[in-house]
Amino acid sequence: MKQKIVNATGHEITFEDDRGRVIKVPPTKYILSVKSEEVVVRKQNGISLIRRTFYPKQEAIEQLEEIKRLHPGKLVVGSILAAQAFPGEVYSLVPAFGFETAAPIHRRAEANRLVTFE
Repeated sequence: MKQKIVNATGHEITFEDDRGRVIKVPPTKYILSVKSEEVVVRKQNGISLIRRTFYPKQEAIEQLEEIKRLHPGKLVVGSILAAQAFPGEVYSLVPAFGFETAAPIHRRAEANRLVTFE
């Protein structure tokens, strides 16, 4: 996994493969930050139901361009928000079975699947 991805989450990622082996991927200097915009879709029972859309900040666009230039062919793993802001370019983690609600320091992700918002 280390050779296949660039970790742009800002923290270490712990993957678990289908044999239960643990693979740790250290953070890089990249953190793909986003901004959001929300629109009220409708109100129901006095509650605003909103649609929130995430967009990359300029520095994140520049960081992603650098990642692609320096690490061609590698998958870029970021936060779930970064994956939404860069659909089809940045991917997010799929929690490993049994670690879905674990605290971030104890969390593990599946080594053979990533989330995409294509």
